Amino acid sequence: VEQRRKGTGQTDYELARILASLTLVEGNEIVIDPCCGVGNLLSATYDTKANLGKVHLEICKSIFGMEIDIFQANLATMRLALKQPNLVSNANQPNIISSNLFENHERINQADVILMNPPFKRYEIQDDFPLPLDYRDTITSQFTQAFGEEPASIGGQSNLYHFYTEFVIRSAKPNSRMGIILDNKWYQNKYGKPLREFILRNCIIDAIIEYPSQSFFEGAIVSTTILVMRK
Repeated sequence: VEQRRKGTGQTDYELARILASLTLVEGNEIVIDPCCGVGNLLSATYDTKANLGKVHLEICKSIFGMEIDIFQANLATMRLALKQPNLVSNANQPNIISSNLFENHERINQADVILMNPPFKRYEIQDDFPLPLDYRDTITSQFTQAFGEEPASIGGQSNLYHFYTEFVIRSAKPNSRMGIILDNKWYQNKYGKPLREFILRNCIIDAIIEYPSQSFFEGAIVSTTILVMRK
């Protein structure tokens, strides 16, 4: 409950496997989750790659994760390492770092596949876990440092995931594939228009898959969607 109020929610494993299967083709792709939480998407990626015939060491070398919460980053590292506990060693560590997505556009640019379940939180709503008043300015400054201009997908009462989605698209290399978990408001509501236009200018959409509310996220009141696209 506390995670949901903060705007974060762990990805259901079934949903994570669907996302991985939709974006991985050969199994040797470099995959990154730039806000990986406890590693559910990365765990599903590992299992998908294993089913495609890849072995533990090469899978670990091809999976990257970032998570600003160091405790969750450590859990994600342990989760991947324990896929093959007999192979755990200092030389065979999963590539997960505790870091802010908005400070790592160059690392995101190295990936062939980007999987992400970004935070869901309206900036204007101030509840028991309000966003810092200067948070929008901080993110805007990081956009400017990385790309030389401010975000283009923000309008009206934009959800926090607009920032994350645009940053990842801008950071991604050409022809990379992206699988992003969103709600269904971004392609229905007026405030989602800037994000829709940005996506259409910069990506080729392969699929938008919508599930009924509460299918994957307990307590959800809006539908979950999977957005699959190419830069």
